This record gives sequence, structure tokens and C-alpha cells, in this order.
Amino acid sequence: MLWSKAIRAFLVLAMLALFIPITLAYADHGLSGDVTVRDSVASPGLSEANLGDSVVVHLTGLEEPAAGKVYNGWLVSDDGSRTLNLGTINLDANGDAHQTFIASAPSGANLISVFSTFEVTVESKIGTASSPSSDVLLEHSVPAGAIAHIRHLLYSWKGNPEYTSGAYSGTTKGILVGLRQQSSDAVTNAKTGLTSIEGGDLAGAKTQAKRVINIIEGSGGVNYSADAGYGGDGFGILNYAADASHASKAADAAPDDVSVGKYAPQVTNSAANVTTWAAAARDNAVRATNTNSTLVAKLYLTNVSNILGRSLNGYDANRDGTVEAIIGEGGASQAYVAAQNMAAFDPTTPPEEAAPPKVGDSYVPMVPLYALVLGALLVLGGTYTYRRSRIQS
Repeated sequence: MLWSKAIRAFLVLAMLALFIPITLAYADHGLSGDVTVRDSVASPGLSEANLGDSVVVHLTGLEEPAAGKVYNGWLVSDDGSRTLNLGTINLDANGDAHQTFIASAPSGANLISVFSTFEVTVESKIGTASSPSSDVLLEHSVPAGAIAHIRHLLYSWKGNPEYTSGAYSGTTKGILVGLRQQSSDAVTNAKTGLTSIEGGDLAGAKTQAKRVINIIEGSGGVNYSADAGYGGDGFGILNYAADASHASKAADAAPDDVSVGKYAPQVTNSAANVTTWAAAARDNAVRATNTNSTLVAKLYLTNVSNILGRSLNGYDANRDGTVEAIIGEGGASQAYVAAQNMAAFDPTTPPEEAAPPKVGDSYVPMVPLYALVLGALLVLGGTYTYRRSRIQS
């Protein structure tokens, strides 16, 4: 009986010996990362400079390049005719890279407007490469159908008001660029109205309330007041928010792209919040213009200011310390970042093409194979011994 139990325990251990190498064999040792275009200077307000002019690179699992070689990052245009050298990618002790590259030529260029592919190539240390080598280590392209709609969100969309400054002055602005700008502009005017009312200037406060309404509805809005003397860029927060549907169009055009599929709903959810909040702010602003009570006007303008703050920067509804791009939380700023995340590059190398992980001596990667063979022999031997003992008993 004791011998039989010992054999059974032996078989269990042998089976465990098989699982370890199998697990290791299926482990993903591929290179991976995420590369995202960002604004080099945070500009949630009216600034039209530095939009999409930097690249934030996070890569993991790379081996040190061969002697005399370096890894180099590149952006490549849709047709491959233009490339932007991002420079050498430096690795830390773990084989990871965490760097930010800022476009310098032309200054303030919106990189999403031109480039749709990110590459890491192996280059010689001597000199600066003018174009990527054929030795491509990592690569990813945002699908053509998706990048077109993402550019409408972040760079330019026909019919929108034009940029008035920066690298693209005279070009029609992107949908979410306009949404974020006008949301910020509305907040500024609402606060100016509060300042007026606190100083006893009811007429001035009403003028600011009318301007807020103009910014929210646009020049075609039913509550638009030409006599207010200002109306933002004339298009209207509500119209920009409606056009954020281009995020869904991008997702439909690229159903297999992970980043597009993940972040498109965050854009539309946040834009839906902006629509709800901006409409509520507009209604409060209308009430402020229709009262002759300084106290009542102040209450309405306080509501306007608070609600528009949510419209711009979002609202932490569940009090978890983070404003997420979900229904009830995300605002114009969250929609903008989510659209940039839609255009994220997720460069990967299939595991079978990747270099083995850094594990020390060269014989170590063979350990799983040896363990697999040994485990199989133990199972076979243990099974034979167990069956023989059963027959003899």
C-alpha cells in the first residue's frame, strides 16, 4: 500500500514537471510598446500652438543593439514618401525605453496630420540616418480609414472655423480642438460674468451670460444674441460635440485595430457629456439674462460656471480620484486625449521573431526543453511502474 501511494505521488510530480515547460513555451516574449502623439505644452484653453507636436514612446523587452548599432524611431507618412527621424531610442537596464520626442521642423507641426506609421529600425551609430533602414525591429500603422476620421477630430474638418494662429493658421480646425477651445472660452466668460455680478454690475453680468449662450449654441442658435458683441468662434460647443461622431466612424473603418476600438467610445461618451452639460449651462445662462435680481442672477451664473467646468475638464462622479472618459465623467479634455489614444501606435514583433528574453547564460533558454523531455520520461516511467505494481498485486 505504501509503495502504491509513493508511485501515485511520483506521477503527480511528473505531471507538474510537464506543466512548467509548457507554460514557459507559450509565454509571450515578443517586443511590445505604445507610442502616442501628444501636445508638448498642455493647452486645454485657447492656444492653437503645440497641438500634436510630440511623440511619447514606451517600449519594453528590447535587447541591447549589436556593437556599432543603435535603435532609431521614425514616423512615416501614409504613402511612405515622408519620414521624420525621432532620434536614437535609449534603453534602461531592463531593456525598456521611455522617451518623449518633440518635433522641431516645422515647429508646432501636428504630427497626426501627416504621419500614420511608427517604426523602430536598427541603424549605424555613425552619422544620422536620413531615412529608415530596411532592418525594421518594430512597426505599426493606424489603418487608413481610421486615421482619416481621427485627423478630422484632432487636426482639421471641412466647414469648421479656421485656426487663427500657430502653424496651421487659415486651416479649418479639428473638431475636438474646437470643442476644447470653445469649452474653455465659455468658462472664461462665465467667470467674468460672476466677477461682474459680485461687483454689482448686473447689466455686465447679463452680457457675459449672453456671450456664454453664443459660444455654446453658435451663430445659428435660437438663443444667439448678436448684441452681446462676442460669440466665440461662431460654430458652437453643441455642434462640435455632435461632430465627435467621427470617432465611431473611425472605429467602423478599422474594427480590428485595438486602440481605435478601445478609445473611440471614450470620445463619444465624453462628447455626450459635453452636450448634456453645455445645454444645462445654456439654460441657466438664459435664466440669468431674464432676471432683474442680482442675487438670482448670481445663483444662475454660479451654476453656469460650475457646469461648464465639468464640460471642459470632466467630473469625478464616483469620487475615485480619477476623471474617466465615461458617461457622467469625461469632458472636452478627456475626449481630446481619448482621440489621441485612438491614434496610438502599438508596435509589436511576433514572439517567434523576437529575440529571447535576457535570462543570463546562453544555455538557460534550453531549460524548458530539457524539463519537458524529463517530465515526459518521468510520466512514462511512473505509469509503467504503477501498472506493473498493480498487476503483481
